[in-house]
Amino acid sequence: MNFRTVPAVAALVFIAGCGSQSNVITTKEGQQQQKEVKTVYVEKEKNPVSQPQSEVMAQPEIPVSKPAPTNSAEVTAKYISLYKEAAKYEMKEYGIPASITLAQAILESAAGTSDLALRANNHFGIKCTEEWQGEKAYQNGECFRTYENPRRSFRDHSLFLQRKYYRDLFALDKNDYKGWAKGLRKSGYATDKNYHEKLINIIERYRLDAYDREVLAETPQEVPVVKAPSGNPTGAANDVEKYIALYKETAKYEMKEHGIPASITLAQAILESGAGTSEVAVRANNHFGIKCNNEWQGETFYRDSECFRKYENPRRSFSDHSLFLQRSHYSALFTLAKNDYKGWAKGLWEAGYAADRNYPEKLVNIIERYRLDAYDREVLAEAPQQPAVTETPSGNATSYANDVKKYIELYKEAAKYEMKEHGIPASITLAQAILESNAGMSEVAVRANNHFGIKCNNEWQGETFYRDSECFRKYEDARRSYQDHSVFLQRPHYRALSSLPKNDYKAWAKGIWEAGYAADSNYPEKLVNIIERYRLDVYDREVLAGTSGETPTVKTPSGPKQERYVVRQGDTLYSIARTYGMSVESLMQMNGLKNTRIAVGQVLTVTKPE
Repeated sequence: MNFRTVPAVAALVFIAGCGSQSNVITTKEGQQQQKEVKTVYVEKEKNPVSQPQSEVMAQPEIPVSKPAPTNSAEVTAKYISLYKEAAKYEMKEYGIPASITLAQAILESAAGTSDLALRANNHFGIKCTEEWQGEKAYQNGECFRTYENPRRSFRDHSLFLQRKYYRDLFALDKNDYKGWAKGLRKSGYATDKNYHEKLINIIERYRLDAYDREVLAETPQEVPVVKAPSGNPTGAANDVEKYIALYKETAKYEMKEHGIPASITLAQAILESGAGTSEVAVRANNHFGIKCNNEWQGETFYRDSECFRKYENPRRSFSDHSLFLQRSHYSALFTLAKNDYKGWAKGLWEAGYAADRNYPEKLVNIIERYRLDAYDREVLAEAPQQPAVTETPSGNATSYANDVKKYIELYKEAAKYEMKEHGIPASITLAQAILESNAGMSEVAVRANNHFGIKCNNEWQGETFYRDSECFRKYEDARRSYQDHSVFLQRPHYRALSSLPKNDYKAWAKGIWEAGYAADSNYPEKLVNIIERYRLDVYDREVLAGTSGETPTVKTPSGPKQERYVVRQGDTLYSIARTYGMSVESLMQMNGLKNTRIAVGQVLTVTKPE
């Protein structure tokens, strides 16, 4: 097992990892079991030895985490407020007590303050493995998984605990956090012999078990298994209506999370599972008929010599269906309108989901008979209105210049921070962002938080956004786009840039074009014009002189007492207001909100704490 632990101890970093065969324990029977590892304590150095240049160019090195402050109760309370809903959702989804998930996240990420959490969105210290295809980050020469956002880290943690050597945990009661804590330690999750005690202390100090009780209180009573529909069509219709009532909220959630119309999800589930009555649905919780393949590591169920994926509960099947449709040969579906269920039905068949040529017609018939498209409209009605998209500068040059100045004010600290981290002149970063995103007003910037026009490729595992049939990377917030731009320029064909002086923006502009960043022969000139018009090179000089601040805070131009906050998974207006010492009413008034509904990725203006 690959795992990383970051406890808050003075000047020391605890590493529990397994990067080689020497870290694997083999039983007397010769079977490879849990990868126990030596506990290594590495003293922090101000200037740790660097990796070989080839590795550094390939992946950024993350500095060793600083220990969390001893009086971190307030930080922890804010962290719990941010992620309690995510932990509760994972409990509903996978059966892992929310208290355990939160306690592990708090312990491993120092309540979200570790460098690994801040810069790789990795809140559980999970390392890379052979099957990991996502982005990577390095710390002390060890490879850690990098996620698009913290919510993905919580999900991967749940999946991580589905491995066979944690199977005994799921026989425990969901409200037995002490049993779970001891079980994790016994299963080898961490080598620290006091690991379970630390988890229990966190749970009891912050009363995290209250969230377990909340989830258990919400859990509906098990619905008796409905036998295959009888010959009575009215009875069969009633069965379908009961099924829809059971899973409509699940389908709507998946639509919000992954963009697949709820009507399509429900229709496929009804068709594939016989409204939950098929043998595969009843005995394997598989409602979409998804079969095993080489990458499937979970339990299996065989029927007529065919291998089907088996899930802990039906909800997990719905989630896996959404992930299944993220595969490349279904990518064209996501260019379709979310209310075009006929287009989606046809597209699924064309992409090879089913061989039956009548598959689209069957889905459409189910959707229209049971009016499932109403759930699509409900989800779309809840989504926040997108700001008006301005593709090109308006005719008013003064107005556009003011927009650019506001953009610079918002992101200059982010650009300076990236210069300190990766050596790319802040002037170049800002000029590229202004040019590529039309000062944050392009459709790709507004709807995908992509300020540099970076497209998808085979290695990209994050969310995507399609425009004019082209696939662009989609980020949780604009700051993540700036980070990815810096990482993007670490690729080998941009390596020559690193030899250029950091204050020579003209050479950098030319070098970026020569390396193939853009085909426009006037690209260097455009960058230079932006830099000189808005005097962006002053930020390069600030960084080189060491006068710029530390971690960037993106402020709104309206005043020093406000800042922008990007809504995360699990946030509510109440939790955000509480974090920033505001009332829900004032937060709604400040942002012109008519109700308390918010969406992941939505940008809110908040009052910065004194």
